[in-house]
Amino acid sequence: YLPELRSVAVDRERSAQAMAFRSARGDRFDGFALDIESQAVSNISTRVARLIKLSHQVRGALGPDVPFGAITPPPSKGTDNPRAGWPHFPWKQLAPVYDAWLPMSFFVLADGGPPKSRAANVRNTFVEDVRHIRTQTAGAPQRPVHLVAETAAEAGPRELAGLAQAARASKVTGASVYDAQTSTTAEWRTLRKLALPRTQPR
Repeated sequence: YLPELRSVAVDRERSAQAMAFRSARGDRFDGFALDIESQAVSNISTRVARLIKLSHQVRGALGPDVPFGAITPPPSKGTDNPRAGWPHFPWKQLAPVYDAWLPMSFFVLADGGPPKSRAANVRNTFVEDVRHIRTQTAGAPQRPVHLVAETAAEAGPRELAGLAQAARASKVTGASVYDAQTSTTAEWRTLRKLALPRTQPR
């Protein structure tokens, strides 16, 4: 769910509705994540305070056994500098609340440059995103990281090679492009080579 943070009560209720969803045959979601990217609230201090409050409330509603993820802006470009959409992102305050980080490390954010350097640029950008999270949450519980690497339509061989290299170099728990229906056979072959470690929720 993508909270606008205009109203913590509204975002809490909509999150609760998503968590309570059951399919016609009784299936439900295995976990839940907040998509933290909205800049609808322009006052940064207010936005951050509401995000922290909402995160704690949703964590409490989920209970300790349901995995809770934070889908974050691209850490090294979208947070923690005056020109970023989230110039002050509360990494440390959120670290104890969430079970995993899912940074939106998109291919288009890596410097294009000549085609032959594309894989290296993607790798370096994604590695920096993971480093940023781990640096900003140093001293807090270290959570698994899953790289969210944009749409399959943007995923050429060089981009996927860079994703695979970054995933291995950073020792992340997961990496993906979306969605499954538009991923090509070649993309699936590359993704299967990631061979990332399997982890269990806390």
